[in-house]
Amino acid sequence: MEIILLKKCKQGNIGDIVNVKCGFARNKLIPSGEAQRATKENKKEFERIRSELEAANQELLNAAEAIKSRLIDARISLTREASRDMKLYGAISSQDIADALNDKYGVDINPKSIIIKSRIKEVGAHNDIHVKLHHDVTVDIELNVIPQESI
Repeated sequence: MEIILLKKCKQGNIGDIVNVKCGFARNKLIPSGEAQRATKENKKEFERIRSELEAANQELLNAAEAIKSRLIDARISLTREASRDMKLYGAISSQDIADALNDKYGVDINPKSIIIKSRIKEVGAHNDIHVKLHHDVTVDIELNVIPQESI
Protein backbone atom coordinates (compact mmCIF):
# COMPACT_ATOMS: atom_id res chain seq x y z
CA MET A 1 0.00 0.00 0.00
CA GLU A 2 1.31 3.44 -0.90
CA ILE A 3 1.21 5.97 1.92
CA ILE A 4 2.37 9.54 2.52
CA LEU A 5 4.36 9.96 5.72
CA LEU A 6 3.13 12.78 7.94
CA LYS A 7 5.84 12.30 10.57
CA LYS A 8 9.46 11.27 10.44
CA CYS A 9 9.80 7.56 11.24
CA LYS A 10 11.81 4.47 10.31
CA GLN A 11 10.16 4.33 6.89
CA GLY A 12 11.29 7.82 5.85
CA ASN A 13 10.90 11.58 6.25
CA ILE A 14 7.86 13.82 6.20
CA GLY A 15 6.28 13.80 2.75
CA ASP A 16 7.89 10.63 1.47
CA ILE A 17 5.62 8.29 -0.44
CA VAL A 18 6.53 4.76 0.57
CA ASN A 19 5.17 1.25 0.09
CA VAL A 20 4.38 -0.67 3.26
CA LYS A 21 2.38 -3.76 4.03
CA CYS A 22 -1.37 -3.14 4.16
CA GLY A 23 -1.79 -4.35 7.73
CA PHE A 24 1.03 -2.14 9.01
CA ALA A 25 -0.50 0.89 7.31
CA ARG A 26 -4.09 0.17 8.42
CA ASN A 27 -3.30 -0.92 11.97
CA LYS A 28 -0.35 1.27 12.96
CA LEU A 29 0.62 4.17 10.71
CA ILE A 30 -2.76 5.57 9.66
CA PRO A 31 -4.51 5.34 13.08
CA SER A 32 -1.54 6.90 14.88
CA GLY A 33 -1.49 9.84 12.47
CA GLU A 34 1.95 9.04 11.09
CA ALA A 35 0.69 8.50 7.54
CA GLN A 36 -2.25 8.67 5.17
CA ARG A 37 -3.12 6.83 1.98
CA ALA A 38 -1.40 8.20 -1.12
CA THR A 39 -4.45 9.15 -3.17
CA LYS A 40 -4.58 12.16 -5.51
CA GLU A 41 -6.75 14.09 -3.03
CA ASN A 42 -4.48 13.29 -0.11
CA LYS A 43 -1.39 14.29 -2.08
CA LYS A 44 -2.93 17.70 -2.82
CA GLU A 45 -4.01 18.09 0.81
CA PHE A 46 -0.52 17.14 2.00
CA GLU A 47 1.15 19.72 -0.24
CA ARG A 48 -1.17 22.34 1.25
CA ILE A 49 -0.24 21.48 4.85
CA ARG A 50 3.39 20.40 4.31
CA SER A 51 4.95 23.55 5.75
CA GLU A 52 2.78 23.30 8.88
CA LEU A 53 3.86 19.69 9.47
CA GLU A 54 7.52 20.51 8.95
CA ALA A 55 7.28 23.48 11.32
CA ALA A 56 5.62 21.29 13.97
CA ASN A 57 8.33 18.66 13.54
CA GLN A 58 11.01 21.34 13.91
CA GLU A 59 9.40 22.53 17.16
CA LEU A 60 9.42 18.97 18.49
CA LEU A 61 13.06 18.61 17.46
CA ASN A 62 14.01 21.86 19.22
CA ALA A 63 12.18 20.78 22.39
CA ALA A 64 13.96 17.41 22.29
CA GLU A 65 17.34 19.13 21.85
CA ALA A 66 16.58 21.35 24.87
CA ILE A 67 15.78 18.29 27.00
CA LYS A 68 18.90 16.55 25.71
CA SER A 69 21.06 19.47 26.84
CA ARG A 70 19.66 19.03 30.37
CA LEU A 71 20.23 15.25 30.34
CA ILE A 72 23.57 15.11 28.50
CA ASP A 73 25.54 13.74 31.48
CA ALA A 74 22.60 12.44 33.48
CA ARG A 75 23.38 10.12 36.35
CA ILE A 76 20.61 8.77 38.53
CA SER A 77 20.68 6.48 41.53
CA LEU A 78 17.95 4.13 42.68
CA THR A 79 17.86 2.28 45.98
CA ARG A 80 16.30 -1.19 45.92
CA GLU A 81 16.15 -4.24 48.15
CA ALA A 82 18.74 -6.82 47.18
CA SER A 83 19.86 -10.26 48.28
CA ARG A 84 23.26 -10.97 49.82
CA ASP A 85 24.72 -11.77 46.41
CA MET A 86 23.59 -8.30 45.21
CA LYS A 87 20.70 -9.50 43.02
CA LEU A 88 17.59 -7.33 43.10
CA TYR A 89 14.30 -8.84 44.22
CA GLY A 90 12.61 -7.13 41.27
CA ALA A 91 13.83 -5.57 38.06
CA ILE A 92 14.21 -1.83 37.47
CA SER A 93 11.55 -0.70 35.00
CA SER A 94 11.48 2.15 32.54
CA GLN A 95 8.79 3.77 34.74
CA ASP A 96 11.26 3.79 37.67
CA ILE A 97 13.85 5.50 35.48
CA ALA A 98 11.33 8.04 34.15
CA ASP A 99 10.25 8.91 37.70
CA ALA A 100 13.87 9.33 38.80
CA LEU A 101 14.62 11.62 35.83
CA ASN A 102 11.55 13.69 36.66
CA ASP A 103 12.54 13.97 40.33
CA LYS A 104 16.19 14.87 39.72
CA TYR A 105 16.11 16.86 36.47
CA GLY A 106 12.48 18.01 36.26
CA VAL A 107 11.87 16.53 32.81
CA ASP A 108 8.75 14.56 32.02
CA ILE A 109 9.82 11.51 30.01
CA ASN A 110 7.41 8.95 28.59
CA PRO A 111 8.48 5.52 29.90
CA LYS A 112 7.89 4.07 26.43
CA SER A 113 10.72 6.21 25.09
CA ILE A 114 13.26 4.68 27.49
CA ILE A 115 15.25 1.85 25.92
CA ILE A 116 16.87 -0.63 28.29
CA LYS A 117 19.17 -3.10 26.49
CA SER A 118 18.95 -5.81 29.16
CA ARG A 119 16.92 -6.27 32.31
CA ILE A 120 18.40 -4.50 35.31
CA LYS A 121 18.38 -7.04 38.12
CA GLU A 122 21.75 -6.42 39.81
CA VAL A 123 23.24 -3.79 42.06
CA GLY A 124 25.85 -1.59 40.41
CA ALA A 125 26.35 0.84 37.54
CA HIS A 126 24.41 0.38 34.30
CA ASN A 127 25.29 2.38 31.17
CA ASP A 128 23.08 0.66 28.59
CA ILE A 129 20.05 2.95 29.02
CA HIS A 130 18.96 5.26 26.20
CA VAL A 131 16.15 7.82 26.08
CA LYS A 132 14.67 8.48 22.65
CA LEU A 133 13.39 12.05 22.79
CA HIS A 134 12.74 12.42 19.05
CA HIS A 135 13.40 10.31 15.98
CA ASP A 136 16.77 12.07 15.60
CA VAL A 137 17.57 12.76 19.28
CA THR A 138 18.72 10.11 21.75
CA VAL A 139 20.52 10.60 25.05
CA ASP A 140 22.37 8.03 27.18
CA ILE A 141 21.64 7.75 30.89
CA GLU A 142 23.88 6.28 33.59
CA LEU A 143 22.04 4.42 36.35
CA ASN A 144 23.52 3.36 39.66
CA VAL A 145 21.53 0.81 41.65
CA ILE A 146 22.30 0.89 45.36
CA PRO A 147 21.27 -1.86 47.78
CA GLN A 148 18.83 -0.78 50.47
CA GLU A 149 20.27 -1.04 53.98
CA SER A 150 18.74 -3.71 56.20
CA ILE A 151 17.33 -2.72 59.55
